[in-house]
This record gives sequence, structure tokens and C-alpha cells, in this order.
Amino acid sequence: MSRAARSLREVRRRANVGKDDPDDRGDSRVTVALVPRKDRLDVAGIVEGARLVVVGGTGFLGKVFWSMLLDRYPGVGRIFLVVRPRGGARKGSTGPGLPSDPAGTPEERFWSEIATSETLLPLRTRYGSDFRARLGAHVQPIDGDMSRPLCGLDAALVRELRGTIDAVINVAGVVDFNPPLDEALDANAFGAQNLVALARALGDAPVFHTSTCYVAGSRKGPVREEDPRERPFPRADELGAGLWDPEREIAEGLELIAQARQR
Repeated sequence: MSRAARSLREVRRRANVGKDDPDDRGDSRVTVALVPRKDRLDVAGIVEGARLVVVGGTGFLGKVFWSMLLDRYPGVGRIFLVVRPRGGARKGSTGPGLPSDPAGTPEERFWSEIATSETLLPLRTRYGSDFRARLGAHVQPIDGDMSRPLCGLDAALVRELRGTIDAVINVAGVVDFNPPLDEALDANAFGAQNLVALARALGDAPVFHTSTCYVAGSRKGPVREEDPRERPFPRADELGAGLWDPEREIAEGLELIAQARQR
């Protein structure tokens, strides 16, 4: 196990301090406790040499996340950045009816659209004339799409990366607070399932998930981060946690979509 992997597991261990029965099955509750300064996390040491798969890193929040990470912690090892090809273009996609424009590939899209973003200005200032070489040494664009199985990663690449990834970081999401139901399911339900499957296929890599700042709804005051398997919705104590079944919710959503399309 790499140093970064050990450090990231330590992050999870510390986050679970104070649980009644901690285990390794993905319990997401976090208990925050003040610790002596000498025991505080060494972020630079944790990410030193880390190999990360980042999903959703081409969006606004995603670009801010990984560019800030590289700017503040230049010791990061390698970021495998999932990039959807423009217009469906994929490496080697030639033939009748298939796009052949190389500018549509993830690699070309990264350098023409993402690396030129104002979000990366601190990195361009830091690297100067070595910007492309230094950025290329840290970031590797890879073909993928969260709506596809294993987030669209090629099976050969998954085998190559298996056991070498310290964490899968998800900063993907729908920024529309009232999206069409089919889009919401693709991103929030099926996309999440694809993300978990990818992490498992990469060797049970830890998953770090970014959620909306509005996840607490309209509640005021301190809102604890609780295990959704035990308290899946705010009124679970009153109505019973068993009232909510995610598989049933998805099935009902798909039924509504089918009915809408038939109208």
C-alpha cells in the first residue's frame, strides 16, 4: 500500500472517531473533534505522490478543485481526469457515421477547452513557460462518461490502474436544481452506481464525494451528517426509515418518465 493510500485511509479512520460500531463497509458518518495541533492532518503529506481518478473535473467546481489541489500541493502524483469527448468522438472512432475530428478527443478537448480556462491562472503563473509540460506531468485526460458503466473507462485501462489508485474523487453533478427527471436519475442515481462500480473495479479505492451545499434543505442550526441507511430522510424518525426504498424510488421514477414519453 502506498504512502498516499495509507494516509487517505487514516483520514477515513479519524473521521470515524466516536462511532459506536465503525466498520469498513462505507459508513459515511463523520464525527468532528478538536485534536491537538501535533495530531492534525498533514494534507501535503497525505497527497504526496497520490494517484487520483477525478470524475466531473471538467465542470466549474471540478476545475477549481483539482487546479487548486495542484497549486497548493504540487507533490500530488498523478490525476487521471475523466473527460467526455466532444460530440461523442472517441479515440480510434473512424468509419461511416462516426466523428473523426481529433479535436473532439478527450486529450485535445482538455488542452483546447480545459487547460485554457481562467480557473487555471494560478497554475499558469506558477509554471510559466513550462505550463504545458508541468501540467501534463500531473494530469492525464482519460476517456469517460459518468452515465456509462464504470464511468465509461476502457476495460484495459481499468485493469492497468487496478490497485494503483489512492482515491476516486467525484465532483460531478447536475447544477440545475429542477432538472428533468430522466437527467436527474442519470446523474444522481445511475451515475452514482457507476461511480461505486468503478471504485470497486479499481481495487476498492476510497471514494470522496462532493455534495450540494443545499443537501440540508431548509433546516436551520447544526445539521449532523448521518448514515443515510439509518436515517434516509428528515422525517424518518416520525414516519419510519423503512418507508423509503431507493430501488422502488428509481423504479417509480422510470415509470413516470415512460408515461411522459408516451404522451
